[in-house]
Amino acid sequence: LTGIEMLAGMIRDQAVPAEQVPGIITRIIRRCQTASVQVNELLTLARVQDEAASRHRTASTDVRRSAEHVAGRFRDQARSKGLTLSVDTSGCAGVRAAVDARDLDDCIGNLLDNAIKYTPAGGQVWVAVTSANAEVRVSVKDTGMGIVELSTDELFEPYRRGNLALAADIPGSGLGLAIVREVAEQTGGRIDVRSTVGQGSEFTLSFPRCDAPEGGRVNDKAVEAE
Repeated sequence: LTGIEMLAGMIRDQAVPAEQVPGIITRIIRRCQTASVQVNELLTLARVQDEAASRHRTASTDVRRSAEHVAGRFRDQARSKGLTLSVDTSGCAGVRAAVDARDLDDCIGNLLDNAIKYTPAGGQVWVAVTSANAEVRVSVKDTGMGIVELSTDELFEPYRRGNLALAADIPGSGLGLAIVREVAEQTGGRIDVRSTVGQGSEFTLSFPRCDAPEGGRVNDKAVEAE
């Protein structure tokens, strides 16, 4: 906000040549967009932390439907960067997990946003849903810059940003992965990471499988609200 105020003041006080004004306005807009993302992620993290974890035990969410829906929201973003976004949910029709639908959407969205943001033009991003035994897994894989720091405590710490991301001056709040870990832990699931610098990363969310019987509670409100 201080930066936005300073830039706006420069325009108001005519402290810059007229030909530089459009560039400064662009910087103001970019900073506003970054601040908006940070506020939304702060509110999401606060909501996830404040709500009772028991909401997941009474939820039954169609993971395939959620993954395809969220990936659809990111197709334009991927296309604008020259990335190929692929979704594989084959064999998982009707597979449900004990996770709140809104939280699942937020998790997949944060992982996809990171994958697209940290993958250079011409790269690839994949989303896959698989099921094994009592687990449902959602994986987001990319051919991006990779991660140097693989300490779980550091990687998922709120406001933590990787050194490679900082060096590349890629904007971000450092809250997305904190939200993902919080949801995974609340459900009794987990988040696993594999990454190679210069080759890419893969984040895999695992949730308890919960195929609701007929008459059981189905929680797809986040998807249906779109």
